[in-house]
Amino acid sequence: MSGTSITKYKEDEVIVEQGDKKRCLYKILSGNVALYLNYGTPGEYLVGILSFPQCFGEMTVLTGRPSIFTVIAQNNVVVMEVHEDSFESFIQNNYQNAMVIMQTMAKNFQLLSMNMNMLLEELNDFTTRQTVDVVALKELLEKHTFISKDGVKEEKTLEAMLLEDSADYSNIIHPEHKKFLAKAQYSCPHCKQDFEGTRIIEQLLLLETEESLDMRKRYVDFIVEWHALETCPHCYYTSFRQNFAKNKIMKKEQYEEQLEILRGRLDLNFKRERNLNFVIAQYFLALVCMKGSVDSRIASARIWANLAWLYEDAQNERLFNIVATKAIEACREACGNSNMSVDDQDKLCLVAASMASKLGKEDIVKEMALKILYKRDGKAAYKDMVRKIYNGKT
Repeated sequence: MSGTSITKYKEDEVIVEQGDKKRCLYKILSGNVALYLNYGTPGEYLVGILSFPQCFGEMTVLTGRPSIFTVIAQNNVVVMEVHEDSFESFIQNNYQNAMVIMQTMAKNFQLLSMNMNMLLEELNDFTTRQTVDVVALKELLEKHTFISKDGVKEEKTLEAMLLEDSADYSNIIHPEHKKFLAKAQYSCPHCKQDFEGTRIIEQLLLLETEESLDMRKRYVDFIVEWHALETCPHCYYTSFRQNFAKNKIMKKEQYEEQLEILRGRLDLNFKRERNLNFVIAQYFLALVCMKGSVDSRIASARIWANLAWLYEDAQNERLFNIVATKAIEACREACGNSNMSVDDQDKLCLVAASMASKLGKEDIVKEMALKILYKRDGKAAYKDMVRKIYNGKT
């Protein structure tokens, strides 16, 4: 097609600079790009991440206004550059190009609308006060001038609040885990792209002790919760590793918009050695993505339980208490699933009872204990374990 060209960019290379007046549309053929505001300044922040087959630069072509973003190649990127004089034929030759552009524009408008609503709500709070904090108002206006990484505040979900409040665990890594991992190929059920991930070499794992009262499996030199999830580097879709390829039937409308917001906010580096920050981010992504599963209750219980254990490992008592409470709720809800085996129900009850015991919630410990003890077909081992949790009172 005349007026178009294929261009390759290396990782961290600038594709478009903020204020650039070049009237050109860019269609991503491979790789990922990051959109920044005020790139390279103290006020720099990430707006979003785009990948195949998304486009950028459409507003400059359509309006003639300079680009408001700086676009950086996150990895090796190949783009088709469509110059202004070829834009119309680019649309006419393939209607799907028009659909991609309209979808991108619609998402941007949604994000802008959400930020405007949040700005209006917070401005309303200021106007109802007797005195106005000028510094706070200035920070508020700066925060909402463009689409910010805080766009996930749209619902103020517990997941979002915890993610905002998480401490920095970048120094917590486990290089010894590598010997238990092997490369594996995955196909993402969300964006349909293939990628290379890892799998756990289970035959190398050695249990540290017998099954613990909290049902957490502890292995020598390996923390399984660090590698339970797999994340697609293209779209950030995240699920439990063993279920990744099985998640074929999904209700994308239940999670797609929130995943896009989180993907814009999180800047995961898949090339560096995995740290606890990365792992915790994966669990929050999984909480969003599981909303598209046929039955998300069991997955929810597992995610919250694993996350609670990770916060416990990191000795963050406050966040452990918050997440453990959520894990207890999720386990109690999942236990009501009639499709679950008695064995799986008892395991969830033990998880809930153990966490409730740590939080001093004796009423829940008793509730979970009775659920296990009054089942005729339950395992004797689980009955003994829940008795220990209940301190021999039952």
